[in-house]
Amino acid sequence: MPILETLKDLTIIIGGWWTFYLYKKQATAALNPQLQLTTDLHPYDAESRLAFVRLQISNVGKVPLTLTSQDRLSVVVRRVVPDLPHGFLNTDKLPVIFESDDLLKRSLAQPPHQYRLEPSVQIDDAAPFVLAGGQTYHIEAKLRFTEGVRSDWISTEAMVTVPSNPDGVGAVGTESAAR
Repeated sequence: MPILETLKDLTIIIGGWWTFYLYKKQATAALNPQLQLTTDLHPYDAESRLAFVRLQISNVGKVPLTLTSQDRLSVVVRRVVPDLPHGFLNTDKLPVIFESDDLLKRSLAQPPHQYRLEPSVQIDDAAPFVLAGGQTYHIEAKLRFTEGVRSDWISTEAMVTVPSNPDGVGAVGTESAAR
């Protein structure tokens, strides 16, 4: 029976190595949320458009992510001012026209005040804005989350140009921008 004992020991060693490989080397136990931002522009009035900023949080990892009322989903809309010098654009210095850090409040308002995002699952949220035509905007979304004692954040951003309407009539159809 020493062959069976050796095979058993070898099986335990290989199983331990495989577990180490999966969880440490491939980081399958790590959180892996992703955030995507898209915008849709719709007619509003002669000078403005209604912009729907759609935010999609996806869990592409292999472990669940629990969002609680302490976590924040924020959106910042900044106007790109004319006559900027050529080169790098520091978007943090652009004028803020809207800022919100409580977009998760609607989803987490009812007990148990948390949302468990299982692997391969996504949730969608939207924030509507009225934006002036003939302007370009920088939109940034950021998800700040805590899992256990670890805090982290992910973000995404997009540039959206809202066309002006020289005829003074609402445009027909929609325009989209995605990142």
